[in-house]
This record gives sequence, structure tokens and C-alpha cells, in this order.
Amino acid sequence: RYPLARPRAGFAVLTLVLMVSTFGAWALSSPVGSSPDEDFHLASIWCGNGEREGLCAPGSSAESRMVPDNIERAICYAHEPATSAACQGDDFSDGSFGLQESERVNGSGLYPSGFYFWTSLLAGDNMVVSTLLIRMSQALLFSVLSIGLWLLLPRSGRVAYTAGIVATFVPFGVFLIPSLNPSGWAISSAAMLIPALLGYLTTSGIRSWVLGGFAVLAALLGVGARGDSAAYTVVAVLAALVLGFEASRQFWLRAILPVALILIAAIAFLSADQTGSALGGGMAIGGAEEIPKRALIVINLIDLPELYFGVLGQNFDGSPYSGLGWLDTPMPALVWLPTTFVFAGVLFAGLARFDWRKSIALLGVGLAAVAIPMLLLVQNGVG
Repeated sequence: RYPLARPRAGFAVLTLVLMVSTFGAWALSSPVGSSPDEDFHLASIWCGNGEREGLCAPGSSAESRMVPDNIERAICYAHEPATSAACQGDDFSDGSFGLQESERVNGSGLYPSGFYFWTSLLAGDNMVVSTLLIRMSQALLFSVLSIGLWLLLPRSGRVAYTAGIVATFVPFGVFLIPSLNPSGWAISSAAMLIPALLGYLTTSGIRSWVLGGFAVLAALLGVGARGDSAAYTVVAVLAALVLGFEASRQFWLRAILPVALILIAAIAFLSADQTGSALGGGMAIGGAEEIPKRALIVINLIDLPELYFGVLGQNFDGSPYSGLGWLDTPMPALVWLPTTFVFAGVLFAGLARFDWRKSIALLGVGLAAVAIPMLLLVQNGVG
């Protein structure tokens, strides 16, 4: 018994060190302001715990706040391919700042408050140091949770769980998880929710209940990060219920927890200002062409695969909104070629065996993967 436990503990520690080192390398190599809309997220984090002297103060309106004045300097290189982060100035690393009024902050509740509240606990007087601490804390959080979940899962679930992360996390996952962007929590949630719920539904005893706790935590990460993440949380829970279904009283009793998660996610989705704005067309890019909705549907259906393969670093049409950073740093073929091969290999391996549960779950997830982005793209006039 104990000889088996020691190698497993050693493996977990080694994996933790390697994961934190990998995510940490990205956290340390990216300058402040490097993730999409980081000016908004920086201000929202510094105000994520309410008004604090020297960090955040009320603005002149309900939507504005007094936020660090060096946030604007932090993003001076965004969408400027010929400009490096040196534009921040030699004294930027000193970290000191004053306050200035800004409406680029989560003052009206556009995003859920969970991510901002958690990360604001590490926000302090030195923005550079605080940014690095927040990034490393996010790297550590995901690494600890993902390894803990792997150890708890039955052997039959570990391979699929690991393969899903390996096949989809490069380059966006490893960039956004150790960042100040709430999308990192959304990615973490998506990676852990289905495996945790399946483990909860198919195991017994204390392991089952701990896995149920992991599922709750994964769902909370998603709904606490983004409004649209709540929609995918509902899809993931439904897929897990289908995959773990069995005609027994025990299954229906255990299904109470997933159903509760669906209700929580649905409420979060419908109540999020981000969701309402997107569904109402409020996130349309300024100056977007007026294209008939029928044409938008056809255009986006044709180009939809690019939206997903963009996660792997591909950008075949040379779009200016692609890659890392503020979607302004295209990836070379050395990145997207191996990630595409790995993704294709995992996909075909997963499609090698089918049963009715897997078929229904795959069909449902596939329909959601088409319907949700199509709705948002068409409503906001993006073509």
C-alpha cells in the first residue's frame, strides 16, 4: 500500500513543479498589459474588492472609478506591431501610481465579480509586482486543482482528461490561465467540469463526493469569470449527465447536484450584463458593416471552423484579430502545425469508439458549439 503511494506522491509533486514552471514562464515573459483588454481587467481587479485607499475610489458616475493612472501606459504597445513594451517607460517597473477616472472598469457589472474579487486580494501599491503575483497565483491554482482532479479520477477517465488538456491548451490556454484575463478561469472550468462530473456520477464513497466538490468548484470558476462561460457550463453538465446515465435510483439522486449546477449557471448567464449586451448586439465592433442577417449566417457558417482552429494558433486568412496578446500577435507555423496534428490525433482516437451515450453527448456539444458563437456573431454584426 505505502510503496504505491510514494511514487504517486512523487509524480504529483514533479508534475506540479513542471506545470507551474511552464505557466510561470509565460507569466514572467509577458509584460504588464499583454492579455486582451487588460486595461479593463487591471482596473476591474484593483476595484474588485470595492473602494480602497490609494487603489480604487468612486468616480463621477456609477459606471466610472478612480483607477491607477499607469494602466494607460501599460497597454501602449497593444495593436502596435512595431512597438515593444519599452514604450511603458523606464520608470514603469517602479510600480508607483496615482489615480485617474476611467469608465474602462467593471463598474456596471459587465463581467461577473468572482474573478475580480479573488485577484484583487493580491492588488497592491506596486502594479508590476502585483501583476506577477496574480499571474503566478492563477498558474498555481490551476496546477493544483488539475493534478488533484487527475489523482481522484478513476484510471478510465485520466487518459481522456489529460488528452483534452494537451490537445487544446497550446497556445491560448498556457497564455491566458496565468494572466489577468478572466478567460483563464473559463478555460480552467471547461477543462475540469466534465471529467469531475463523470467521476462523481460513476464512482462511489468519499471519492464520489470529493469529485462532486471539484465539479462545483469548476462550475463556479466558469460562472465567476464570464457570462458566456455559464452557457458552456450548462452544455458541459448536460453532456456529463448523458455520458454517465444509467437507469437507477442512485443515478437520479446523484443527478440533483448537476441539475443544481445547471440552474446556477442559467441564472448567471441570464443575469450577466455581458450576456445581455452580446445578445442585444451591444458588442458590435465600431464601424461594422451593415450586412443582412441571412448573409451573416452564411458567412459565419463557412468561416466557423477558423474560429475554433484559431485556438490552436492558426490564422489562414491573415486576420488582424488573431494570435496572442490583444489578438495582435500571429503564431508562426511552428506553433499551429504540431498543435493541429496533436488535436487531430486526439480527436480521431476519441471517435474510434461509439455508443448511444457518446453519440448523443457529442451531437449536443457539437450543436452548442455551432449555435452559441453563431448567435453572438450574427447579433453583433460580425462577418
